[in-house]
Amino acid sequence: PMMRPLADINPEEPPFEPGGLALTLRPAISAAQRRFELARLVQHYYGRLSDAPLSSAGALLLSDPLISLLDDADMEEAPPEKRAALYEIIETLPEHYKQAGLFYDIIQTHWPKRLEELGLMSPMARRVQVLDALTELWTTRPPEHPVIIAGSTGTLKATARLMACVSRLEKGLVVLPGLDTHMPEDVWEKVDAQHPQNALKTVMSTLNIERSQVHPWPIEDVSDHPRRRARQRLMSESLVPADKTDDWPGRIANIRRGAQTNETGPDPFVQALDGLSVIEARTDDEEAQVIATLLRECLETFEDTAALVTPDPALARRVRAALRRWDIDVDFSQGEPLEETGLGAFLSGLLELVQDPMNPVTLAFISKHEFTGLGHAPGHIGDLWMSYERQYFRGIRPTYDNLPENVAVFLGLICDPLTPLQSTDMKGVADWAQAFTQLAESFAKTDVTQGATRLWRGEAGEKAAALLSDLIEYGDALGDMPFAEFAGLVSSLMRGQAVRPRYGTHPRLQILGPLEARMLDADIIILGGLNEGIWPARTGQAPFMSRAMRQEIGLSLPERRYGLAAHDYAELATHPHVFLTRSERSDGSPTVASRWLWRLQTLVKGALGETDAQSALSTKHPYLDWARNLDLVLSRDVISAPRPAPCPPLQARWPVRDGRSHRSLSVTQVTTWIRDPYSIYARYILGLRPLEELDASFGPAQYGTAIHRALDMFSKTYREDLPANVVAILTRLFEQELIHEGFAETDMLAERPRLEKMAQRSCAWMTARQAQGWVCVDSEAEAQLHLPSIDFTLRVKTDRLEQGPQGFAIVDFKTGRPATAKVVAAGFDPQLPLTGAILEAGQFKGLEGAVDALLYVRVSVSGPDKIESDISRGRQALSAPELIERSVDGLEKLVRLYDQADTPYPSQPRVQYIHDYGDYDHLARRAEWMRLGGEDQA
Repeated sequence: PMMRPLADINPEEPPFEPGGLALTLRPAISAAQRRFELARLVQHYYGRLSDAPLSSAGALLLSDPLISLLDDADMEEAPPEKRAALYEIIETLPEHYKQAGLFYDIIQTHWPKRLEELGLMSPMARRVQVLDALTELWTTRPPEHPVIIAGSTGTLKATARLMACVSRLEKGLVVLPGLDTHMPEDVWEKVDAQHPQNALKTVMSTLNIERSQVHPWPIEDVSDHPRRRARQRLMSESLVPADKTDDWPGRIANIRRGAQTNETGPDPFVQALDGLSVIEARTDDEEAQVIATLLRECLETFEDTAALVTPDPALARRVRAALRRWDIDVDFSQGEPLEETGLGAFLSGLLELVQDPMNPVTLAFISKHEFTGLGHAPGHIGDLWMSYERQYFRGIRPTYDNLPENVAVFLGLICDPLTPLQSTDMKGVADWAQAFTQLAESFAKTDVTQGATRLWRGEAGEKAAALLSDLIEYGDALGDMPFAEFAGLVSSLMRGQAVRPRYGTHPRLQILGPLEARMLDADIIILGGLNEGIWPARTGQAPFMSRAMRQEIGLSLPERRYGLAAHDYAELATHPHVFLTRSERSDGSPTVASRWLWRLQTLVKGALGETDAQSALSTKHPYLDWARNLDLVLSRDVISAPRPAPCPPLQARWPVRDGRSHRSLSVTQVTTWIRDPYSIYARYILGLRPLEELDASFGPAQYGTAIHRALDMFSKTYREDLPANVVAILTRLFEQELIHEGFAETDMLAERPRLEKMAQRSCAWMTARQAQGWVCVDSEAEAQLHLPSIDFTLRVKTDRLEQGPQGFAIVDFKTGRPATAKVVAAGFDPQLPLTGAILEAGQFKGLEGAVDALLYVRVSVSGPDKIESDISRGRQALSAPELIERSVDGLEKLVRLYDQADTPYPSQPRVQYIHDYGDYDHLARRAEWMRLGGEDQA
């Protein structure tokens, strides 16, 4: 026997005579060539309507619905003269539909001519011609052998004509899938495009037969399946046209009378629901978990098989993830986008690397990828990267010039092959694709294996190779473009390519789409995602044709998709053991049950009553409860996580260097110690340092560092007299240091007005200070003070030291909000007073005397014009000597407190000084114990 799919009959093979029909038909244009040719036409037409250019990727996206439209016209065999009807209604339509209609007419006029120039045919038009040729062949010369057409609903008119021909053959047989022979005639007459029987009703009209002439499949007569027939009748009734649902009570009674031949016969509705269950989960994740539980239970029964059927790829991915808790791997027949596979990600990374070679994130990804070899042993490039990453690539992005020679050589190994693709010239797609293919192969090459051997194998490799081959062969139809546009084009094409498993990864479990499930045979069927918009899917708004336009020129209407989807659902739901599942909420929003599920539930409630219907539609086992309990933790089993309070041994409370304990902190670290002891514990006792991000963005910390460094340079240069162009000099220093710290030069134009205002306010403050008799005597000065009473060394690095008539002033520049006098007096921010103690002890070289003022100076563009805040002056402020004495005393008490073995290092114990983010908050589990009430345990 020979088996041929109706959608792919080859005129060069039987049932045609070899070579006969093939000589009269042009070959079909390839899918890739057609997309590129039509995308180019879309670009040209779009360019006439708009000044904004349309990218090749955008044109390809628009070409897809246009291809569907052209295929639909070929499938429906819409006559060209019908296009004239467009102009009769086009003036009444919105402008975008008017333009779309004109464009469609242009395409239908010129596209056939272009195909003739190429010596090719539209695939759908060729398919129609092949089917019609076969119909003519079997009409004039009927085959002597049996011919069976099975499983087709005859949606294509040419297929329906072939089915009519076969039905008239002496040895011909047509098997109609799921024909409802029990539906009342008045309901059958009302079947519309959205009904599951619509396609079969149409094909029977072509066959010119009545339902009464269709015989049941013989197996149904031999194997009596009353439950399945009852289920079919139930599904048929639940899907009757909407205007016939008012007669449900009468038909429910008729079904019962017809099914019960005696008083002991089972209720047909109870019989139909035997093996059919509905599960309504609260969320998408819960639905996925209960489906995974059902699939897992199936494996407990020897040789049983189960399948999830859903058009929702997101649900399929969730179920696959949920099954991994049992180490079960099940493929989704609809596959995953090529871009999301390991190979696709590698190619995407190379596209990004060409455009931004110094991006540390992309460099890290490519260097450590399994496909990267660059002529070395697998993993060698990744090892080199890991040896350089932390020191040279963490934090703000480095520049090539400030890297050491060995790192530059490593970058050259990666970046030198990119040169051919970094041209600014406009090139054809084929040239870019050829060069990019060579680049990918050069990166994948190892010391023993060629790159092509490693890349273009397996399902993903074959898809990627075919994609690049199509670009090389047909891509020039899109014209010349820069590499950035080519990269976007490749990414768009990879997103549209589905990589499907060649064979199932599990012998007994499957996850299928409705199309793949049409010939399904499994012991347990789960129909998942039964929500409106998912199953059935929304029709969406076609970009080229409105519904009225499609109807006017003889194209199919969107409602037909509902009918075909409903047919898939109805056929699958008649299997012996079926679970229908949905989620009541998705992404936090309520959902609406699928119209099919809602009508089934409504019909069952009408037949059995609310309580019995709920019982009949319930599952035999509490699967939903099982799924919920898999990760359930009862409240009585929850113990609130306490705030961590580590108490390290006394000998481990200070860093050890050179064999001795260093009891030393800076004045800034003392402030941290007071506000967040856990940070001191993590950083200086455990020795943990925050790992900076790759390609970190320029933030407040870098901004503050640059501003402080600029002010230091300015203060060192102009200690006494300020120059005439002082504002311009300080502004230039701000710009210079910001760029040095990693601020983007392209953003400096917008930042310059802010810097000028900051410079004006800072210079005005310096001028006023000089007028008051203050002179800058040092900046960025370092000193330390040993306190023998507690064996503790205090370190400091000042922003600015000034000397005036009454003594010294300690100045701290702030780009953020400075501490208030009240906070400093309370001992929560002793930075300035402790610096004063070091100065009064004569620890700053060449400076000795009393401290008269403690100043914060806010260097910013916001806030009041007075940027100076003297915390040692004011009606309720303590004087500088008082603050210094109190701060030193507080430090001594703090050190003595932590010299006690039972003193812990809590995380942010003072509520008023809790910061939004700390480097060690995740280590201290702050989110956990704060959420569970651990805050009160401080």
